[in-house]
Amino acid sequence: MKAKLAAITTLLLLALVGASAAAQKSSADEARTVAEVLGFEWKYQGYASAETVRDETDTLSMKSKRGVVYVFRYTAKVNLKNLAAKTIKAVEWNYVFVDPESSKELKRYKFLSKQQIPPNESQTLVKDIFFSLKENTRHLNIGKQKILLARIEYMDGSTWRP
Repeated sequence: MKAKLAAITTLLLLALVGASAAAQKSSADEARTVAEVLGFEWKYQGYASAETVRDETDTLSMKSKRGVVYVFRYTAKVNLKNLAAKTIKAVEWNYVFVDPESSKELKRYKFLSKQQIPPNESQTLVKDIFFSLKENTRHLNIGKQKILLARIEYMDGSTWRP
């Protein structure tokens, strides 16, 4: 009786694991039928100047002081192909840096690109990122990079989410 119960329990566990794997695979397959990431790049572009406004308000006056600071400029790019039968209107995408040893997420950058991509065509989506000179950028050197599509909006008003 115990042997039969153990066998049934094992079969149920295998069925659950198989169903979970199939669900994950179908989600990944669905993403490939909607759009395909053909390539991506994170590139250092040098220094840039940025205007800042500091509030110097006190009890008697309301003053602000303008200034210029220098920042590091990077560019994030993803080349995306529209595999759907309808035109893409906008794409929410994440540029993720992951620790290669522990697979722990180090940093995620979320972008929204409002750019039309007709069916069966590809476009490069580009976003600029600025870091202060004091900001920690360790994840850029050690992290493994990947792109995750978060949402696609079509011209007909419909949307896709993973």
